[in-house]
Amino acid sequence: MAYSPFINPALSKQDLKPNVYSTVGGGTSSQTVISQYDLYRPNELVQVFERHTEGGGFRIMLKAMGFNRGTSAPTTGHYEYPWRENLVTVGGIVTASTGAGTDVVISLDPGDMFDPGVSIGPTAQRASYPIKNEILIFRDGASAMITDKDTTTNPLVHQLTLTPLDPLVDLATSILAAESYFVSSNAHAEGSELPAGRVPRIITYTNDFQITKVKAQSTGTELTNTMYFEPVAGLEGSIYLKVKQDMMYDFEKRCDGALIWGQNITNISEFVPRLGHDAPIRGTEGLIEFASTNGNVDNYVAVGGYTLADFRDLARYYEGERVGTNTFMNLMGFEIYQEVEQEMADFLNADTATLMTKDFFYGDSVFDHLEDTEYYKEPAEFALKIGFKAIKIGGYNFLFRHFRDFNTKVGAGADGYDYKSWQIVMPVGFATDKSSNTTRGTFGYEYKIAANGYSREEIFGEITGAGVGGRTMYRPASHGADVHECYLISEFAFHPTCANHITIQKPQ
Repeated sequence: MAYSPFINPALSKQDLKPNVYSTVGGGTSSQTVISQYDLYRPNELVQVFERHTEGGGFRIMLKAMGFNRGTSAPTTGHYEYPWRENLVTVGGIVTASTGAGTDVVISLDPGDMFDPGVSIGPTAQRASYPIKNEILIFRDGASAMITDKDTTTNPLVHQLTLTPLDPLVDLATSILAAESYFVSSNAHAEGSELPAGRVPRIITYTNDFQITKVKAQSTGTELTNTMYFEPVAGLEGSIYLKVKQDMMYDFEKRCDGALIWGQNITNISEFVPRLGHDAPIRGTEGLIEFASTNGNVDNYVAVGGYTLADFRDLARYYEGERVGTNTFMNLMGFEIYQEVEQEMADFLNADTATLMTKDFFYGDSVFDHLEDTEYYKEPAEFALKIGFKAIKIGGYNFLFRHFRDFNTKVGAGADGYDYKSWQIVMPVGFATDKSSNTTRGTFGYEYKIAANGYSREEIFGEITGAGVGGRTMYRPASHGADVHECYLISEFAFHPTCANHITIQKPQ
């Protein structure tokens, strides 16, 4: 017999569609809508089965790890310290070398300039990192001292006078435009004055809270219709029980989506009758947007082209960033997970594999024998479990975790998306707040909470209509319609620390 309503096997990944109504019925479960599915007629098998299973989502994972907290601020944010030192990048050669021992005057690259927020008279000033008497090392090994720093010729782009330390050195070929050089030291004369100081640069991170809402509702009539099978395992009653359970699932998926793919919303508002005016709709910047905009994105060659060398790229990046840990969690789409597994299996399938595995198959085997009568002579007669959970490479530990949000066939894993071939790499643990010496999760979410304990992390409520709120558990009635409603609301924001700790690896 065919399904009723019919589900084309070729479209099974979209089997929700025949059961969804928008504004015509379906939004509220009622006898008219439900009865067409024959749910009240006895069937041969009085059971109902789930076609697809789901585990806990991203928000639940963060909460289980303790990476959530309440806050009473209208937005969330923190401060971060970047590198304490900078390279010096040459924007252009103002005065070229005229021979050995002669000075070179350069202008700094505009990217080396930043706004300190001060002015002299009507003129806004710009700041830069290098200080007079500091020594630069060039790529050919030559070195020079900054003997003058001119901030007046062009306040927007400072100029440096560079003098070679060795009078026999010609800086003509040592200093090139667009190249960056590092500061090695400084040197001063006996009895000289103190040099200029530096104020550290401070990065401000902010994010908006997002309000997510879902609702389930049913007429009073439908609440009294008991289905022949249990709409929710272990519970007899109306289809409303299933509608209510699906609402909770929908709530978690919508929260997960914001925490993963969310973006700040700055151009959408809606008229709110109870307020009498338009109110902005706010969105929170999620993990992917945060990492793509501020973190590290490493493209590997193509789908199917991931190699162990791509792990080495991660190790090189984190070694350069000095992230303070060597253990990372890899949230992996299923395709990249399989590619990594194949790469590691191929690596072990080398001449050395015989030496590495011989004790598994001969003598005191760590595998259970399929029979107890004798040891097997051939490795092929054993069942072998192949699976990899982590790799240590370049001195860094990368721990694998399937990220099902990237693999859902009716979500980000649908045809046309390549999230199945993505992985997001980040440290797992706690970062220390340098100002208060307290710790917080390296990434997580925050929710709105008031001083009196009112929390908007997970608000669950029920609103009873006239026909439902009589002599029942739902009374008193809150409105005149013969409809019972329940809802979930959350006001939350994604809150990571240090975007330079997060890497997205995806195909080119």
